[in-house]
Amino acid sequence: MACINNPDHLTISAKKILHAIQDNYLSEEEIGKHTQLPLYKVRSHLRELNEKGLISKQNDKYKVQQHLHP
Repeated sequence: MACINNPDHLTISAKKILHAIQDNYLSEEEIGKHTQLPLYKVRSHLRELNEKGLISKQNDKYKVQQHLHP
């Protein structure tokens, strides 16, 4: 259940997560509520987005990396 399809395009779920954490650090549960995605999917996508360097984690909360903002 990858959040990045070939060739490196984000899935709709991944885009929802990135939009939710664009400006504020949110917990996994807060992201799930905001995106209406199941928690297992939120956690899976967060792991992959973090591995790709697209998000940062601080005190168990996540936010889009600053360099991704336009």
